[in-house]
Amino acid sequence: MVDISQKLHEDLEQQDGPQLENRNGVDPTQNGTSSSSSSQERGEIWKSLLKVSSSNKEEGNSPDHQQTLFQKYNEISKEITPELQKLIKLHLFRTYPNIELFQQEPTYNIFIHILAAYLNHNKGSQYYSGLIPLLPPFVYTMKHEYEIFWSFSELMQRLDTYFQKNSITDQLSRLMMYLRNVYGELFNYFEEEELSPNDWATGWLKHLLAKELPFDSVLRLWDTYFATEEGLTLHMYVCIAILVNCNEELQELEISELKAFLQHLPVMDIDKVKTSLPPLV
Repeated sequence: MVDISQKLHEDLEQQDGPQLENRNGVDPTQNGTSSSSSSQERGEIWKSLLKVSSSNKEEGNSPDHQQTLFQKYNEISKEITPELQKLIKLHLFRTYPNIELFQQEPTYNIFIHILAAYLNHNKGSQYYSGLIPLLPPFVYTMKHEYEIFWSFSELMQRLDTYFQKNSITDQLSRLMMYLRNVYGELFNYFEEEELSPNDWATGWLKHLLAKELPFDSVLRLWDTYFATEEGLTLHMYVCIAILVNCNEELQELEISELKAFLQHLPVMDIDKVKTSLPPLV
């Protein structure tokens, strides 16, 4: 696996202060505490990796290019119904009840603007709550709405392309088959506890673990997805590696505890998880 994300991670850690901070000085990885460092370096790298900007400053980061993206974003309607606005706010609150940044009115407005633009720009798309956890990493790392919008849109396009070739049903089947064949003890334990894959695995596969992992771990994981040649094809294998790393703890839990654990994973050492990846087939 070609992984330039390790270099990205090292570069970010060399900056002064804590590794991550949001645009308003509230660190969602610390549940609302202040920080004086910046996450903009990650945002700049992500924009380049997602082709929203270019690593060549004379191209993608030129004022003309950025102005074009800004104008195109402004031309997209941000109109949605009041009912949908309320639903987005409700889903955002329920998804991140303990993160101050995502409870602030300006942040609500950003979510509403970007999701409205996305739905109006992609007429065949419909709103669903699973869009909510895919947006905060961009809101957190980027300064401008138009940058967030185009980066989010690129991720959604990549997900759509990937799911067209690898349906959730097929991925779910492959994940559970691999678990049964290679980690039969854990698979059997899930069976004994009557834990359905729909209780956890479907959400893991659909939303890149953005809802289940702590925020800092999501950012580190997405570094890898954006920076490697394998990209999103790694995701199912990451899911398996997380189960491997949590194997002993999982087998000590009863059904209700299992569901809670798998829906709210602990902080992960993503580099350690990556060393546990099964062979890509």
